[in-house]
Amino acid sequence: NEQSLQDKIDYINDLGLAGMIVWECGGDAAWDGHPMLTQMSKGLGIYQGEQTQYGSAGKIPKIEDTVSESGYPDPIKEVVVGDGSNVYPKETYIYYNGVVYKSINDNSSDWPANLPDGEWGASCWEKQFDVKPYVSNEELGYWDWAADEGDYVFYDPDKDGVGAVYYAPKQLSNTADDGPEGIWGKDIWKYITTIVTKDAIVGIQDPIIEVVAGDGSNVYPKGSLIFYKDSVYKSINDNSSDWPANLPDGEWGASCWEKQFDVKLYVSNEELGYWDWAADEGDYVFYDPDKNGVGAVYYAPKQLSNTSDDGPEGIWGKDIWQYITTVIKVAPSIEEHGEIGEVILKPEETSKTSSTKVTAKKLQKVKVSSVSKKNKASKKITIVLKSKDKKASGYEVRIYKSKKAAKKNKGYIVKIKTKKNLKKILVNKKKLAGKTTLYVKVRSYKKSKGSSKYGSWSTVKKVKIKK
Repeated sequence: NEQSLQDKIDYINDLGLAGMIVWECGGDAAWDGHPMLTQMSKGLGIYQGEQTQYGSAGKIPKIEDTVSESGYPDPIKEVVVGDGSNVYPKETYIYYNGVVYKSINDNSSDWPANLPDGEWGASCWEKQFDVKPYVSNEELGYWDWAADEGDYVFYDPDKDGVGAVYYAPKQLSNTADDGPEGIWGKDIWKYITTIVTKDAIVGIQDPIIEVVAGDGSNVYPKGSLIFYKDSVYKSINDNSSDWPANLPDGEWGASCWEKQFDVKLYVSNEELGYWDWAADEGDYVFYDPDKNGVGAVYYAPKQLSNTSDDGPEGIWGKDIWQYITTVIKVAPSIEEHGEIGEVILKPEETSKTSSTKVTAKKLQKVKVSSVSKKNKASKKITIVLKSKDKKASGYEVRIYKSKKAAKKNKGYIVKIKTKKNLKKILVNKKKLAGKTTLYVKVRSYKKSKGSSKYGSWSTVKKVKIKK
């Protein structure tokens, strides 16, 4: 009771308890917006700020519109056939059918006739360059050339729809050493821009809380995401609230919210009583096997059945379904403990009795062997761990400009999350360019049932280069 909220949050982080929170509250009003959960999770930095792209906040937590060193916009987004409502003014760059184009008038749009291969495409667009996919030796199954001199390739090792475009100044093979992150290739390939394809979801809030009609006291600023009547919506102004008229289906809902996607309930073979399709290609489903109102939203890149093998945790399905975010539903309420990202750990039964104990498989504290940066202008930092944690799914890295910020776990300039358990981690971010002194820390994580459990942070490691 004598501790401030921030002291409690810092204490939780220091213990590496993955942010377990226990609270007590009474009455329906206590559930209106989950005040305790909201307050604590904001302090832990996960309610509004932690963002996922297919479940990985690591590679590109948020893509900001900038200009790359090559002079091209960064990122460039893929365009598909639409109704003409998306207009691309003169000098806008798009990615379309494997090619980057530049708009040459202010009337270019996604109307079929206005697209590059449409009837009036020639008067709307100017071709910049073709982009071929990068196919590695492992994917192809044999050695080959990845690029000829002058080629542009789309490099997307995580297969999440967000990739870097590299230019090949010479012929390069598809081996790991010659690749854009390879020991030889990293100094040869020239980074051009990032491409966000139509299938990518970038920077989605995690978790998203369900909203029900209230008295208008809960306000959702522009950019906030909510779950409402089986759909995810984004607030498009700072006055969106839970007042009935302001909700998505209310009188002024159209001026408050923009629909993102519908979410259908995942119903297994056992629940339904017979085999059926759980999702068609392009569906988003709410997967809540514990029926506690806290579930993971998954995207189906192909049609998937409701059998256990094809499910999000199934032997085949786990590599197909793409995690999007966690949704916390108001009803049914969270009865004891729910799984909410890194905030709450679900208790495990320790005996046949009803007594429970909150536990998690202990992840090792990461030990960093070395951190290096080639020069001041470089955008890359290489982190070498002393050993890998065999229980971990991957590692989270945070980079700071000051030691004080690193110790307080606030104000990081770069955050990445690897999808693989690597001993050597390469961080390649524009925000690292021009920095001579940086502070790095790493922790391991383990994915389970759509959420992540974290180990303790490593000791802060300093990297300093000559100016």
